Amino acid sequence: MAIYDETIKSKKIKSPARRVKRIKRPRKLGGPLTTRGPKAFVKRPVQVDSPGDRKPAWFFGTLPEWYVYWYLTKKEKLTVDLEFSFQSSLFGGRQALGGLVIDFLIIDRFFPPGLVINVQGEFWHRLTSSQRAKDLLDGIRLRQRGYTVVYVLEDAVLRHLEPTMEKALLGIQEYSDTP
Repeated sequence: MAIYDETIKSKKIKSPARRVKRIKRPRKLGGPLTTRGPKAFVKRPVQVDSPGDRKPAWFFGTLPEWYVYWYLTKKEKLTVDLEFSFQSSLFGGRQALGGLVIDFLIIDRFFPPGLVINVQGEFWHRLTSSQRAKDLLDGIRLRQRGYTVVYVLEDAVLRHLEPTMEKALLGIQEYSDTP
């Protein structure tokens, strides 16, 4: 037995794989991702004074559209799909030839059948003359059907949200160079 023990001790048994040194990452500033204990049931205050720098992940529109959506829901306290709809389809929408998808349709008793608010972004609506012509024709079609159409510019929404939206909700076109 003594000879057997010496042969085992003399052979070094290697580990099956080499250990990789872990990289230590610095901890990010801020609290934990989830709160446990009694603080978990405390309701956080809802931010009402501004829409924030970024749109939430569940919102599928652009940033200026998020600002308008936020204003209608938080400041004006309108209910989505009851008092206004976002990205609503008219005349068949994207499914039919000649259909329209408008940004906001506000169902209002002052503007029967409704108030249409379209956000005019620099890239999507004002970059080429063909895009501007299409918006002009869409506005004419909506006005022929009795809708009140108001176009708001992206810059005006991002810089001066409240005065721009107050005028838009009254049906006042703020800029004359929009269709």
